[in-house]
Amino acid sequence: MKKLVTISLLFIIHFNVNGQTKPKEEFLSVHLEAGVKVKKNLFVHDTLDVIYEERYKRGTSKSIISFYSVENQLLGKDTLKIQFGFNRLYLDLTKYEFLYRNKWYVLEIEEKYGQLCQLQFYFDKLPQPFRPITTLEKVSLNCEEGENSLFKIRTELNGGTSPYDITYIISKDKEQKQLLFEPFSLKNKEKFKDYDLLVEAYQGFYIKSIVMDNCMEVYEELIFTDCKESTKIQVNLNLLPNLNQQESNKQIDQ
Repeated sequence: MKKLVTISLLFIIHFNVNGQTKPKEEFLSVHLEAGVKVKKNLFVHDTLDVIYEERYKRGTSKSIISFYSVENQLLGKDTLKIQFGFNRLYLDLTKYEFLYRNKWYVLEIEEKYGQLCQLQFYFDKLPQPFRPITTLEKVSLNCEEGENSLFKIRTELNGGTSPYDITYIISKDKEQKQLLFEPFSLKNKEKFKDYDLLVEAYQGFYIKSIVMDNCMEVYEELIFTDCKESTKIQVNLNLLPNLNQQESNKQIDQ
């Protein structure tokens, strides 16, 4: 009779809100049958956080974990203290000189009766600093009161981890209380298309762009424009997204 070994993966993502660090936890449980290699779309940047359940060894003992290439070549081993029940294992991949980024590997843990628990993962490259850039291009400018001008909104994605979400908020005031249009969002995109905006530019207006990457890092820019110039007046990084506001936003380009 085959025994079932369970590995639960715990991912912790940190983002900064007004100077406070708050974690967001997401559990991904992988049920591995002994002797079977399971591949999940698991991309790890630095630390592989594993919750391993030892069902047979009593007390605390040392167990060997092994790393293999996908061609089944043994690359290296490590020894960890494992106790009966659930164990939280922090596997800092950066300390293993035999592991290189941008490659697939297999983690193997051997339980008491010699059965193997294997998990395939990808040691991912570090993302570049998250710095999207939103610009406003004047296509057709009319500075008469009551007349509309045509602008093109462009957001270039730099760094971070894809896919990305973006929200545009266009208003008369800096606080975004006097909205000129209903805020709208683009979701789950590798890149964003340019957006044409027809609006009266006589008294000027504000555009706020809020971009969030797949690691919940948020980059926010605020631009003011009128008939004279466009000025970027505010940039914020690592803000907690306003979830209630985003849920009510109009989504386009699905």
